[in-house]
Amino acid sequence: MHIFRNREAFDLERADSFSGWLAVLARRRCLDLLRRRTPPPSSRELEEAEAVGWLASAPEQEAAVEDAELMEAVAAFKARLKPSWRSFFELHFVQGLDYKEVAERLSISKIRCKYMRRVLARRARRNPGIMAAVGRQICEGTGNAP
Repeated sequence: MHIFRNREAFDLERADSFSGWLAVLARRRCLDLLRRRTPPPSSRELEEAEAVGWLASAPEQEAAVEDAELMEAVAAFKARLKPSWRSFFELHFVQGLDYKEVAERLSISKIRCKYMRRVLARRARRNPGIMAAVGRQICEGTGNAP
């Protein structure tokens, strides 16, 4: 912020020494900050912190749109799967069932479940939309990692 506020102090004719000037300025600024014993926050710093907090927060509408996009990516991924693979995907990745439960419901072996998981995980890793959806479910604790 200091550099931006004092940008007119920089001489354009000496642009080749910008990195050195920046390093010296950063060093001096760090030393100034370290020398302060109790840094009282200025009103400008408080305003900047509030602005950063406001920018970092995601509005509810944005979260709803993001959720819809993620669900759309999951639906598109599932739509391209064969019916048996789609059933496995739904049971294992979406509902979070383990291999034993999935094997019983689909009448397949646990080894086949592991194979299907590996293949689907590989395909999902190539799809950024589905990876975001799977990552969100893992964070919420409603699914298994690929």
